[in-house]
Amino acid sequence: MEYMDTFFHPLFAEKLSKLQEIIPCPDAVLDCYKEYDGKIKKPDLLGKTVQVTELQFPELYKRIKQMAETAGCKIPKIFLYEDFYYGMEAKGATNPRIEISTKTLADLPEKSFDFLVAREIFRIKYDVVKWTAVSEQLIRMMTDCTKIPGIDLFNDSFQMTYSAWSRCAHYSADCFAYETIKDIQISIRTVLTLIMNNIDLAEHVNIPAYIAQMKDIYLLDDVVSRYTENDEKIPYGPLRIRTLLSYASVGRM
Repeated sequence: MEYMDTFFHPLFAEKLSKLQEIIPCPDAVLDCYKEYDGKIKKPDLLGKTVQVTELQFPELYKRIKQMAETAGCKIPKIFLYEDFYYGMEAKGATNPRIEISTKTLADLPEKSFDFLVAREIFRIKYDVVKWTAVSEQLIRMMTDCTKIPGIDLFNDSFQMTYSAWSRCAHYSADCFAYETIKDIQISIRTVLTLIMNNIDLAEHVNIPAYIAQMKDIYLLDDVVSRYTENDEKIPYGPLRIRTLLSYASVGRM
């Protein structure tokens, strides 16, 4: 698969290649995921959610279907679940689905909602969901094999490699979503809404001051602080906003 579009982070392909190189027997790990993790979650998925179809929430189904088709992506299954938090995430591996909290559907304006849908369509179309599932499954498997000599060292190294790629994937998904809705203010506001879990308070964030918070993080130049920073799978909020602004102004990261 080519990763030439400008919305991809410049290091996305390189970090993904490194991740794929160090995953032992990825097909076997994926099979393990499908046979255990995929199956163990299915009863709760079907019993504790409402599936969005042509018969249930047909307008929402049609809207997401159109976005998926426009992006050249097969329409995933869609499920609504009850939660007090904003959230939308594509999950699964070979047959990804999108899970959406009812708070997200009820509260977010249409363009903000579309921004989040576009992020998850990106993650499905470009196999981010698949490699996330494989990586998380491998981490669980290594946790169960702690008596194998050297496994802890490999686990730490793998998690750093996985996190580095994951951050690139999130930056790329944000920029793909911006390309979809073509509104930088709403893109930023949506990211802030998820961070603060409050749509009204997100309106009051001073963007330059928020981005400036990263200065203090960069001053934490010690091993523990750097480890914490590099262990994050989702980029820090100020960096996501800064990347979006940069992409919107010049058309690339």
